[in-house]
Amino acid sequence: MRVSTWAVLAAALSLLASSCSNAPPPDGGTGGSGGGSEEADWIEDPSVWPEVALREPPEGFRLQQGLSSGLRFKPLKWEGCGGGCESTSVSEFDLTTEVGMSALGIGLATHPYVTVVHTLQREDGSSNLVRRLVRLKDGETVAALRLVPVASNQAPDGLLTLRPETATTLMVRDNPRKGTIFASFDPTKGWEFKQPWDTDDLRFSTWCKVFDLESSPSMVFFACDQALQVMDGAGSSSTFSLATSNLAIAGAGNHGLAVWSETPIVGPLVSMIQAWVSKDDVRLLGQINGEVCGLGVGADRVVGFRGAPATGSLSCGKPLLSPQFFTLSRTGGDLRQSPALDRAYQAEVLSTWEDFAATRLKADDGSVGIALVRLSDWKIRMFPTPAGRSLKTSSVVVDETYIYFNVDFDEPGKVGIVDRVYRYRLDQFDNLGDPMN
Repeated sequence: MRVSTWAVLAAALSLLASSCSNAPPPDGGTGGSGGGSEEADWIEDPSVWPEVALREPPEGFRLQQGLSSGLRFKPLKWEGCGGGCESTSVSEFDLTTEVGMSALGIGLATHPYVTVVHTLQREDGSSNLVRRLVRLKDGETVAALRLVPVASNQAPDGLLTLRPETATTLMVRDNPRKGTIFASFDPTKGWEFKQPWDTDDLRFSTWCKVFDLESSPSMVFFACDQALQVMDGAGSSSTFSLATSNLAIAGAGNHGLAVWSETPIVGPLVSMIQAWVSKDDVRLLGQINGEVCGLGVGADRVVGFRGAPATGSLSCGKPLLSPQFFTLSRTGGDLRQSPALDRAYQAEVLSTWEDFAATRLKADDGSVGIALVRLSDWKIRMFPTPAGRSLKTSSVVVDETYIYFNVDFDEPGKVGIVDRVYRYRLDQFDNLGDPMN
């Protein structure tokens, strides 16, 4: 499960963030330094970090919300790293882990965000967990949540984690309660906390694919075995399931549209791409042979990744055979499919804008790369894993100018620690990475 554990964090606390600034970028250029905090005092100022007033307070920590007027994170600092490439550090405090990226579609514009988690060691021996949300277009931190231990010399007994499908919906996990609150961020309204604590561990685990929709109130969807589950009430964790006899496999929401794929429990293996309009209005956008394991929603189309499951594999558990990218109209029909890729690949989350889509691809030999697809001609550029680094948990997002993705360390004692975030100009497409086809 893509969730940081305190055992891993404690083992890595001696590795300071400064050790994460010397990694070569994927194309061999020179990296750039990131921001750091302007002063340390603000992180300890209680007026900057008021308590979140939950109906049922957490038992394993205190949950605090950073006031945007008091946050003093410096903007991201981008520096050149070769043709069309720039990179930045996102490191802060003692340790930086677990990056997530996604975009919010507002009107005809797209706004990419990155979220990271920082660990801060305090003088009394305790530690804080800080999750911040950064707007990628200008590098400004727009929101932050913090877990503070209930007593000194302790770490918070909980998590501020996320799933790769979304950067703007977080999971606040209280270990003593064995419960989760889903917190969604709206750029105009701030955080919305879905209460009371959700104690269904299937929704917290990787068995359900979590995706959201920027609506009022915010909506959180769970593509789970047997049904699609929905949290749609303002500040409410109440969940209902859509009546269906199919397996909900993957989903995505953006630009006012939520979509997901379903496959029948019995019968021929086909995927139905469904679209949410309302609780009583679910529309079929298209039907595609095989499994659809990744989806993305743009302002003008839906993109996806489909293929035939490997022997003994269902529910997208392994790389797909003869995989293809595809696009659909947001209103249904107009299905277009790429030529089949030359080997089995696995993809879960896609980001798309105008003529481009991007995702993390895992091949059948375990190798991982970032794929940038030009939808008009299905040309693909691949960014392979750099030496000594990992893309296994990387997130990726595109806007009108760049593809963004993060690179982590893959060295003894540093596994899971964030190295850098890279961005490449889309207008340099034919010169980026390695050609795949």
